[in-house]
Amino acid sequence: HVLWHIGWNARFILLITIGSAVYLADKENGFFSKAQVILPSVIFSYVGFQLFKFGHVDPSTYETIGTHLLAVFLFVSFHHFGLLIKKPHPVISYVGDIVYPLYLVHASLGLATMAIARPYYRAPYFLLAAACVVSLVAAWLLHLFVEAPSISFGRKFTSTRPA
Repeated sequence: HVLWHIGWNARFILLITIGSAVYLADKENGFFSKAQVILPSVIFSYVGFQLFKFGHVDPSTYETIGTHLLAVFLFVSFHHFGLLIKKPHPVISYVGDIVYPLYLVHASLGLATMAIARPYYRAPYFLLAAACVVSLVAAWLLHLFVEAPSISFGRKFTSTRPA
């Protein structure tokens, strides 16, 4: 049961392929070259969500093509916005570093924190604050010990390989 939930939640990683493709497409020249890099990632992500849908009804809209096109728009917009800012504020850099780990852990850890603390504290704002703090700390630790070393390894690995 737990492994199924891990796999079910891992489907959101498919959307990251779109963001990675946008990053890679920036190195290409011309609109059609950029589209040739981004389009397969959208198709891959869309088909992946369709496969996850088999046998389980998903009440979300993640499996629609519109959601994937919205993801392309958002990734392209934020990528170009990021190119305009030469040196972002440290708080923005920090939030940018932990945004994906925070996305991964906020629901499960936040709800678990509130469920554990609820018998002892009834104040809803305290429960919300506790959930936010636990989620932020967990996201920071994930970034520090998993995401950053993985990115570093990926850059070293790809820099030694031909395009």
